[in-house]
Amino acid sequence: AQWALSLALLQEMQGAKFVEAPDISSFGAALSACEAGRRWQQVLQLLGAMRTSGVPPDIVACNTAISSCFRAERWELALSVFRDLQREKMLAPNVVSFSAAISACERGRLWQQVLELLDEMRFHQVTPNVVTVNATISVLEKTRHWQLALAFFTLARQNKVIPNVITFSSIISACEKGEQWQRSLAIFRDEAMKLPGNVNVVTFGAAMAACERGSKWEEALALSSEMRSRALRPNVITYSALASACEKGQQWDKVLALLADMRRDALRPNAVTYSASLGSWHWSRALGLFQELLLQSLPPDAVAFGNMVASCARGHAWHQALALMQHIRRCGQQPSVVIYNSSMSACEKASQWSLVLDLMEQL
Repeated sequence: AQWALSLALLQEMQGAKFVEAPDISSFGAALSACEAGRRWQQVLQLLGAMRTSGVPPDIVACNTAISSCFRAERWELALSVFRDLQREKMLAPNVVSFSAAISACERGRLWQQVLELLDEMRFHQVTPNVVTVNATISVLEKTRHWQLALAFFTLARQNKVIPNVITFSSIISACEKGEQWQRSLAIFRDEAMKLPGNVNVVTFGAAMAACERGSKWEEALALSSEMRSRALRPNVITYSALASACEKGQQWDKVLALLADMRRDALRPNAVTYSASLGSWHWSRALGLFQELLLQSLPPDAVAFGNMVASCARGHAWHQALALMQHIRRCGQQPSVVIYNSSMSACEKASQWSLVLDLMEQL
C-alpha cells in the first residue's frame, strides 16, 4: 500500500544521519498517502509527530486530518482537530477546514453546530463553497428542518454558489420530508432539470417521493419515463416511490406491473414495495407475498399490515384478518383504527356479528 511505503520512507528519513530531516513537504506527502488509504489513526499520529519534530502543521495538514476523521465516521475526532486548528495562533481555518468540519457535523446530525460554524464562517469572511452547501443542506434534511434548508439553499444561489446533483437531491428530499412536495417538484422542474448534469437516479427518486407525498401518481410515472429516456436505470428506491404513489392512487394494476419490472431488472423488493403491492392482490396471493416479505426478514410496517388486512376484508377472509391482528400484536404494535375497521368489515361480510361487537369493544 502507498501509505505504508510513505510511512516507511518518512521513518527512514527520521533515522538517517546523513539525510536532511523531514520537512513540511515530507510530512504532507505521508499525510496525503495515509488519507488516501483511509488510515485516520496514522494521520493523527503524523500530525502529532510534526509537532514533536519541530515542524508546525500547516493548514493543508490540519485539513487532511479533519477530512480523514470524518470519512472514517470519526466525526467527534474531526471536530476536535478543527477546534485545535482554531486555537493555533499562526493558522486560520479556510473554506476547506470549515467544509470538512461541517461535513463531520452532518455525519453526527449536529445541525445546531452546523449553524454555529456557518456563523463563524461569516465572522471570518470565509465564503462557503458547494461542499459546504451540500453538507449543510444534508444535515438539515436528515433532521427535518426544511425551512432552514430552503433558506440556506436560496442564500447559496444568491451568493453564486453553483449547485450540483448532490445539492438538488438533498434540497428536494428536505422539502419532501417537510411535506412540501409542491416546492420539491418546483425545484426539480424549474432548476435541477434546466442545468445540465444536475439530475441522476437519486434526484429522480427524491422527486418521485414528492409525487408520492402529494398523491401524484401520474406525475411519478411520467418522471419514470423521463428517467429512462435519459438512460438512467431505476433502483429499489425509485421503484418503491413509484409503487407507493400508485398504491395511494389505487392504481393496483400499475403497482403489479412495477413489481414485475423490478424483478425483471433483478432488483429485490424492499418493505415499501411489498407494502404497496399487498393491496393489489386477491387475499390468498397477497398472503403469499406477505409471507415472502417475512421470509426475507423485512419487518412489515403499518402500511403493509393495513393493505394486507384490507385485502382480506375484500375477500371476506375474516379468519386471516383476525390472525393478522394477532400477528401485529406479537410484533409489539397496536392495530390502527383502519385495521380494526377492515377486520370488522371482513367479519360483517361473513355474518360474524359477535366478532364485530368484540372488535368494537376493543376499540
